[in-house]
Amino acid sequence: MVKKNTPVFRFINREISWLHFNERVLQEAEDESNPLIERIKFLGIYSNNLDEFFRVRVATVNRMAALNKSESFLNYKPAKLLKKIGEIDALQEKQFAACYVKIVNSLADQNIFIINEKNLNTTQGLFVRSYFRDHVRPVIFPLMFDNLRGSNTLEDNSIYLTIVLNDSKGIAKEQMALIKVPTKNPSRFLILPSEDEKKEILAKEKGLSYIRLDGSIGCMVNGAGLAMATMDMIKLYGGEPANFLDIGGSSNPQKVIDAMNLILSDKNVKVIMINIFGGITRCDDVAKGLIAALEQIKIQIPIVIRLSGTNSKEGLEILKSASLPTVETMSEAAQKAISLSVDFLR
Repeated sequence: MVKKNTPVFRFINREISWLHFNERVLQEAEDESNPLIERIKFLGIYSNNLDEFFRVRVATVNRMAALNKSESFLNYKPAKLLKKIGEIDALQEKQFAACYVKIVNSLADQNIFIINEKNLNTTQGLFVRSYFRDHVRPVIFPLMFDNLRGSNTLEDNSIYLTIVLNDSKGIAKEQMALIKVPTKNPSRFLILPSEDEKKEILAKEKGLSYIRLDGSIGCMVNGAGLAMATMDMIKLYGGEPANFLDIGGSSNPQKVIDAMNLILSDKNVKVIMINIFGGITRCDDVAKGLIAALEQIKIQIPIVIRLSGTNSKEGLEILKSASLPTVETMSEAAQKAISLSVDFLR
């Protein structure tokens, strides 16, 4: 308690004092003698502290200013105190931004990159859109302004975005809504996939199942079971598969083209083994897709093809007319692929 006649200038308003305390945390983030990971943590502590400060302390001062309270906080009336808080916060925000840029640059020197949506390449953009669809969109719900019934509708300790909703057909009127921002799950930071993971994501977008392996024989198969059997057969005869690639069950020549591009993106592949058992996937469609792929893509490595099942006769005729070699059994295909890969390396 301040005694009467005590000079007020000896004391600092508690809210302003708290802002100076939090600036000390920011100074730890700026200190380059601290480990980089600790500097990042200090930035997080500073931000969390400031968030709580505005939600609790500034909110109280705001309410007093709104009620025209005349109480003085160590020579600061509510309105004047709010203005002073804003001035100090603006200066610290500039200090925070400069520190953040330095830390991001230091992370880049360690091959850790923090990027935003403007820095994404095509494959990363596909991954982010897929992640948003599968993990973020299910947990966000618009709260329409017209349906809000007082401040009790909104949750404390939460962040909301104000959005404008438009009818793409121009029929419904424009509406405004709030969206609560998820802060715990999903994570605020998303780790982008490696080059191999990018290929898996791109394959998924095209309806393919792909996993890169360390071998030299690229595999194109329909059905997960047949794909596993094909890889086992290659290993049985002393070879190593370069990938697991299941083109699925649809009769779509474009899938064959996409699968071929995916296999050829791996520079370790020395021969391609195609093993198709026709069911839903018709052998003649696979053959047409393969011919189309050869017309679009310059393939400089040998190909081994085995077709069996639905429309296999028609498919084999298509391949024969294009002078593409075929084999009858899976074991023959595996042995021939291994032999060709060895010859290619000589």
